[in-house]
Amino acid sequence: MLIARAERTAEERVRRLTLTQKGHARLAAAAVHVQQLEDLLVEHAGPESTGTILAWLRSCADNLDQQPAVPSLDSTAV
Repeated sequence: MLIARAERTAEERVRRLTLTQKGHARLAAAAVHVQQLEDLLVEHAGPESTGTILAWLRSCADNLDQQPAVPSLDSTAV
């Protein structure tokens, strides 16, 4: 499992989701790949394009943060 339901406190109306140890490992591994992709894009772009690429990547990341979570195709992931 990548996520687990946390026990709610008396003040909370809903239970939170937390990353499991496997979830933290998967997230860390993904972060490495994302950074490698960003580094490749910046490395192969000319100086005039670097700012545009970094702005585009930040915009994509911001938009992804605002999107609802996409359920995994693997039903055992949750």
